[in-house]
Amino acid sequence: MRRVLVGAVVVLAVGAAVAGPAAYGGEATPLSPLASIDVVGSGPLAWKSVAVRAAPRRSARVITTFTQFREHYRPRVVLALETRRDRNGEPAWYRVEIPGRPNGRTGWIPAPSAEVAEAHRKLESRATSGKLLLIP
Repeated sequence: MRRVLVGAVVVLAVGAAVAGPAAYGGEATPLSPLASIDVVGSGPLAWKSVAVRAAPRRSARVITTFTQFREHYRPRVVLALETRRDRNGEPAWYRVEIPGRPNGRTGWIPAPSAEVAEAHRKLESRATSGKLLLIP
């Protein structure tokens, strides 16, 4: 009986690890060290509220809603991880990080809803030396 119980726990744990954020409504992201994440930029929301969607289209499922201000009237700042551009080359959608649990959830917001300033530098972590490098 104990072997069956231990086997069931192992199967559930492996299943949860494989499903990851997708099981909770976010998109699954490949497991990678934090230092390898590319960031498009960051900035505050420009709209009073915006729906965070599962895909970069208006008909996609809504994962959550961001409001312009967080608790205690602090502005909400989004971290843009990817950009989808329109035919003119202008940003149309940003893939943003969704704060909260489970970690690693992402969703899409329309580009006009946020004032994203592009990141022109890269911060790289060196595990061997324990140093952070700011690369222009």
